[in-house]
Amino acid sequence: MKILMIDAGGWGGITHYTYNLIRALSQDASLECVLLTDTAYELDFLPRNFRMIKAGFNGRAYPVQVLGLVKTVLAVRPAVIHVQTLFTARKDWLLFLLCRWLGIKIILTAHNVMPHEEFEQKAFFMRRAMRIMYASCRAIIAHSAFSREQLIRSFGLPAGRIRIIPHGNYLFARTAEITREQARQQLGIPQGKTVFLHFGALRRYKGIDVLLEAFKQLRLANDGVFLVLAGKPMHLDEEYFLRLIAGLGLQEDVLFKPGYVHFKDIAAFFFASDAAVFPYIRTDTSGSLQLAYAFGKPVIATQVGGIPEDVENNRNGILVAPGDPVTLKLGMEVLVFHPQSLVAMGRRSLALAQERFSWTQIAVSTAALYRESI
Repeated sequence: MKILMIDAGGWGGITHYTYNLIRALSQDASLECVLLTDTAYELDFLPRNFRMIKAGFNGRAYPVQVLGLVKTVLAVRPAVIHVQTLFTARKDWLLFLLCRWLGIKIILTAHNVMPHEEFEQKAFFMRRAMRIMYASCRAIIAHSAFSREQLIRSFGLPAGRIRIIPHGNYLFARTAEITREQARQQLGIPQGKTVFLHFGALRRYKGIDVLLEAFKQLRLANDGVFLVLAGKPMHLDEEYFLRLIAGLGLQEDVLFKPGYVHFKDIAAFFFASDAAVFPYIRTDTSGSLQLAYAFGKPVIATQVGGIPEDVENNRNGILVAPGDPVTLKLGMEVLVFHPQSLVAMGRRSLALAQERFSWTQIAVSTAALYRESI
């Protein structure tokens, strides 16, 4: 069975997800997997066991993007098209509808049921466009029961068309092992402190302001703590975060590393840290959570979206209420004053990455869905 997987972006978390999934699927001799992505594919240097077709998507006019897509579909003639990312939802709906009319079978992974930002969600025709896209798919993959319920409730989709397949691990990011001391020296992080890391694109819904307020309270009680914010600001400028940090008097206690963190640089941030913090106000799931697990880090995360389904409270992490700096500070404090918990929870995180979020299992479930869809 020939599968065409589409990741038009070619960089970032969904690209990392897609690479791992298609590699695992390609272990199945009954599948021939082809990846369509951008010419500037971020992971081009990694080994692969699948065919890849590159097209100039990013920065091109929409008709040019569509033409590249159509040419690939005609050349590959897949039994199933599996979409991870395309171009823009408010235009892509027509492509999905056309595929439905032509009998082309599409599976879509709903990494986010709706776009991240509130202004995108409220954009003209956005909800209608998403409804058409979802309705045009043969099947939809959700990463959690939460996302599945959102798809049913918000878009009226039949439950039988939605398959829950968890987000897989990011163990592949552990390209080289370095010590905590080496990683901290490399990044300019003080030795001998408990270091908390928030990693990933810096967006308003991720609750960075709440995290900084919680960290200020923690810092007042204990001067042996340090915070790292690493990621590209999205729809916010760097000055916004610098003002937050300065306003709370945390310039000496926070390392702010704005900008996209390239794949080869990811490991240092996690090796340097003791725990990862995800103070989201809302979300569907989190790829950064899987990075923390891959590096054996305990997590402090909020009880929103599908996060409680992936975090074992008090086993590999601590779940707290969203939008509340007091409870977030208390969660972080547990790991500061009980360092043995850091070790035990970290071990559990790594075990989850290796077992529950194994790509082998995820590929088996995904391949079964392909077969059911044709």
